[in-house]
Amino acid sequence: MSNATKNILFILTDDQGYWTLGCSGNSDAHTPNIDMLAENGTMFNNFFCVSPVCSPARASILTGDIPSSHGITDWLDGGNLDARKYDATSSPMYSTEIEAIDYLRNQLTYTDVLSENGYKCALSGKWHLGNSIEQQHGFSDWLSVPLGHSPYLNAPVIEGGDVHISEGFITDIITKKP
Repeated sequence: MSNATKNILFILTDDQGYWTLGCSGNSDAHTPNIDMLAENGTMFNNFFCVSPVCSPARASILTGDIPSSHGITDWLDGGNLDARKYDATSSPMYSTEIEAIDYLRNQLTYTDVLSENGYKCALSGKWHLGNSIEQQHGFSDWLSVPLGHSPYLNAPVIEGGDVHISEGFITDIITKKP
């Protein structure tokens, strides 16, 4: 085995079952890029989620703890940012956003460990674990959607601690960033 540092690409999607990928044997699913990654990398075939809800599941993946241990036990409706500070967040969907809360403060995550050991960690997509404005837990590159949901077209995104409206489909925007 080589001593070279391995690249790690962790793709996390909401509500996607193992069976929905071509590399898992689904002949109806056309996922050539993920199939190529699975063929040339390591695919975890025996992976279980501790919660059917996105926020506690994400926190468990990052910390390795169950929801009752890390404290996020349900979908987070607020705590992502202080909407009063950003023009791009004037929509009523930001009505519960009155302060940014670091829900995982003082929690050790696998991205903290990777960063401390020389890895460059990047997040591109949905954080939905509180404070979406500031880079969290070892991430040096950060492109996030402000909430746990967003429009598909011309969605608000967070880059460099600022919220702005992106032009185009959010899927294209988050896949073209680091």
